[in-house]
Amino acid sequence: MKKFALLLGLFILFGYAFPQSKTLEVNPAAGDVFTGSDITLTWTIGEGVIETFSNNEMVLTQGFQQPSLKITVVEESDKIDFQINVYPNPTKDFLTINLVSKNDISCTTELFDMSGKLLFSKIFKGREITENIDLTNYSSNLYILRIIDNRGKLVRTYKVQKIK
Repeated sequence: MKKFALLLGLFILFGYAFPQSKTLEVNPAAGDVFTGSDITLTWTIGEGVIETFSNNEMVLTQGFQQPSLKITVVEESDKIDFQINVYPNPTKDFLTINLVSKNDISCTTELFDMSGKLLFSKIFKGREITENIDLTNYSSNLYILRIIDNRGKLVRTYKVQKIK
């Protein structure tokens, strides 16, 4: 009995002394965003409901939902002599990469899935480069886009979301 009480006491002590922190997020089975002239609706399947508001005209049920993902620079080099634009993000079909420089540049663009598999790689050369990457055959997911200069140094890393 003493061993049980001691183990229970240690369990409770460590449970309060070293709590885990959780972020509010959901990995849904499906979801989408609809935008009208005066309202935006985002939804996911599989999230828990935490609060409900209602009046005579509508019912609003709130849950944990991830915010809209915008273009995110994950890693950036300070020493680049050209401008990089990657859009739209999130995207349904094509991702456009635009590189502009005063001088001729040479760089490599690589697209990876979240498991690290290389899906696309291309070398760009010139002063103003625009490339469209076709993502229509890829699943809705997050992808990593890396831009590497001609010396093999990582210039920028972007997080890109493909949606349905």
